[in-house]
Amino acid sequence: MTSNREKKRIVTKGVRDLVSRGGWDTRRFESGTTGIVESARNEIRDAVVDALYSQAGLCRDCLDARQKTGDPTALCDRHMNEALGMT
Repeated sequence: MTSNREKKRIVTKGVRDLVSRGGWDTRRFESGTTGIVESARNEIRDAVVDALYSQAGLCRDCLDARQKTGDPTALCDRHMNEALGMT
């Protein structure tokens, strides 16, 4: 039977061994840092927004909304719903 102290020593040694290897960054798991999945989601979201604004540049309703509001980023209702993921 292994004592709790011995289990803790084994785990600590294992973590030390993993951290000493290249490519094992424990800081990824700290709160406030961006992981691989979150980075991928952000890149996908940015690509979707870029595509949406390029479509909106050709949309007559978006151009009308921009002219009425004076906001160069204004979108028509259809494109706004797409941007919010409500389609």
